[in-house]
Amino acid sequence: MRILFAYDGSTGAQQARDLLAELDLPEGTAITAVSVLRPVTLDPTEAERHVLDALESELEGVSRGLAAPGRTVERRVLRGRPADAILAEASRLDTELIVMGSRGQGPFTSALLGSVSSEVVDGSIRPVLVARGPSVRRLLLATDGTDTSALALEMVASWPMFASVEITVLSVSEPTWAWPPPDPATTLADLAEGEEAVADDRRAVHAELARAGGDMLRGAGRSATDEVRVGNPAHEIVQLAETIGADLIVTGSRRGSARLPGSIGSVARNVLHHATVSVLVVRHPMTAAAESAALEALSAAEGGSDPRM
Repeated sequence: MRILFAYDGSTGAQQARDLLAELDLPEGTAITAVSVLRPVTLDPTEAERHVLDALESELEGVSRGLAAPGRTVERRVLRGRPADAILAEASRLDTELIVMGSRGQGPFTSALLGSVSSEVVDGSIRPVLVARGPSVRRLLLATDGTDTSALALEMVASWPMFASVEITVLSVSEPTWAWPPPDPATTLADLAEGEEAVADDRRAVHAELARAGGDMLRGAGRSATDEVRVGNPAHEIVQLAETIGADLIVTGSRRGSARLPGSIGSVARNVLHHATVSVLVVRHPMTAAAESAALEALSAAEGGSDPRM
């Protein structure tokens, strides 16, 4: 397994480091720990050299903390705009997972702020784990029947790091409204009855999605239960995670915008921004051409109109 770990010395990044060190990673895993230095001039100034030395020293300590039998750890200081540099390095290394903290608050906050974490998730075609805690004991997996949900289920079923984790599979049925009524003669009672029937059908579909996901995980030897809820998907996901004491939410993400091929859907975005626990956002792989287009669009957004608007 190839993992890119973005580190900035903050408390969040340290939690991510501790989480990554604890995970049961497969034999032969290669971790690349990176920090990002935004260049100020073509020739490094004395101050920049000082920061560069500090970054390299920090990464050396991080590498030692992540070292374990059966895995290799490399370190690298990147230069450039942080989100772009992280995404480009992930593409170059063809990593299978990006791990990072949720918000930079340490001595190198210019390298990796909360907005950068969001940008990396938004622009990545690869799974991104945004850590908000040092361990994973209980996991909430959200499924809605999409291809990315199926991919998330496959990952949780097959990745060794989830073998001993308690898993709850959740599918959320959104409320439906039949207003205005198609027939002017429809009474409020008829409307309510129709909405109730549609809601029951939708809930049954989501209950089956959750059950099928739980069955798949149990068949893979995982400890899994399943649940269905009705409401706003992001709200229900975050609320249930708090209720059951989950320390990781896993969610697939639809494409959020045709104008920016890498952007994430609103549910994944809202979960990422409102959850108080770690979040793993699973994306469906792109072709190399589509990935290049997404990175170019993300970079262009800094200097021109934002394609995500």
